[in-house]
Amino acid sequence: MRAVRSFVGRRGGPVELAWVMAILVAAPAVMAAPHQFSSSDGGYAVTFPAMPQEQVTQENNARTVLNALNHDNGYYAVVHVDHAFDVKTDDELEENITRFSKQIRAPTQLRRKRKFTKGPGEQLPAEEFTFESDELVGKGVVVVEGQRTYMAVAFGLKPHNRKVAVDRFLASFKFKAPAKAKDKTSQKDKKSPEAVEKSKPEP
Repeated sequence: MRAVRSFVGRRGGPVELAWVMAILVAAPAVMAAPHQFSSSDGGYAVTFPAMPQEQVTQENNARTVLNALNHDNGYYAVVHVDHAFDVKTDDELEENITRFSKQIRAPTQLRRKRKFTKGPGEQLPAEEFTFESDELVGKGVVVVEGQRTYMAVAFGLKPHNRKVAVDRFLASFKFKAPAKAKDKTSQKDKKSPEAVEKSKPEP
């Protein structure tokens, strides 16, 4: 397939996610069992068909972390970018989807803005999209949270049908629940039931 591999779109403004997806086509194919992936840095969890490869890029205005996999004529990736400045939500959604579509030469077919659940009562602005060309077909989602942007995307190479795998991958992308605070009460401060009983005043 003729995917664009150059790092386009770096304009000194927001670092777009789309250009970093281009390395997918150069990644080695991997055959293995499904891999339950959890990113402590990104705060999300997702199920890859196998273990992904990670690439971290640090620039003046942003830090980008990409986890990607080339597997059985399918491509799967999640990337998050931490910007050094606030981004405009609608522009961030629009620009990343448009540039990604152009980069892999697969026009978008459907686009739908929605809310993406991060936690109880917390919804983030997002946009889902599908794309297709003579060579590939897939779908993705972009999520914006303050100065951070996420993109999860997957596609299969034609004539291979990878719709089930692509749908499963995107459906598995979720934000992790925050870690529960540990009980700071030391063992010395904890009293046994017997000690509590003895400490009660005499009637």
